[in-house]
Amino acid sequence: MKSSIGVVPVMVIAGIALAGFAIGKFSSTVEKPRAVRIAQPPVIAPSDGKESQSSPPVQPTIADSAPSDTVQLSLPEALAAGAPEVPVLVPDASPQSVVKNADRAVVTLDVTSKEGRSTGSGFLIKPLGTVVTNYHVVEGATQVRMTLYDGRSADVSGWLAIAPGKDLALLQVQLDGASTLEVSPDQPAKADPVFALGAPLGLAGTVANGIVSSIRSGKSLLPELDANAVWIQTTAPVSPGNSGGPLIDASGRVLAVNTMSRASGQNINFAISAEHIQELLTR
Repeated sequence: MKSSIGVVPVMVIAGIALAGFAIGKFSSTVEKPRAVRIAQPPVIAPSDGKESQSSPPVQPTIADSAPSDTVQLSLPEALAAGAPEVPVLVPDASPQSVVKNADRAVVTLDVTSKEGRSTGSGFLIKPLGTVVTNYHVVEGATQVRMTLYDGRSADVSGWLAIAPGKDLALLQVQLDGASTLEVSPDQPAKADPVFALGAPLGLAGTVANGIVSSIRSGKSLLPELDANAVWIQTTAPVSPGNSGGPLIDASGRVLAVNTMSRASGQNINFAISAEHIQELLTR
């Protein structure tokens, strides 16, 4: 259901801080395969010892002049060996490359409400023009402006779907030529490496790394949350302003949406599972 943007304090509930910010591929070297050369069949001289006019002179085989990294095979051997192996180029999946690509789809949200202005994070997914963020980031907003990594900006035109009990919102924006993130269909496992992207304290383009600490239900966190919602506990820091940003895996796929952290304790942060994004998309 779509509706127009109609407020976002920093909330601390039961010791858990919602992280809205109020304003006052492993790279791989592929070894080049050795070239496979097929030897010419030998030229047989006439048995009478006289040179035959019809027999061509013996020519050196291709392998005779081949470099040292070649293998000379007879035709039967070449057929048995099959076609030479073709090197497979592996895309760069280093953490630096993954984060650089993901950053292109992460946005900063400047939210205006009756209480004032605040900043949160979000990210673009397919279909293009869909922005994912936390519900508490845009709750009560009268205007929301989205800014991309390259400085382009656009006003959010309305809601596509909301799930307050899961603290999720899908927004609509008119934008061409932007990158999007893939939403992972899989749930992560404990100790999986993750990266939290967003704009903590309004600092756009920030990344923090960590691991998956646990998978939890909403009922184990806050009574206000959907009891059946799935939450990813992570050591990746979630600071004010990070809310709504993506928690991605080592391949750059979205595992969850950064949402909140526990005010007491260390490295206890929570992100709502990406499986609930899929639920909203199918409504």
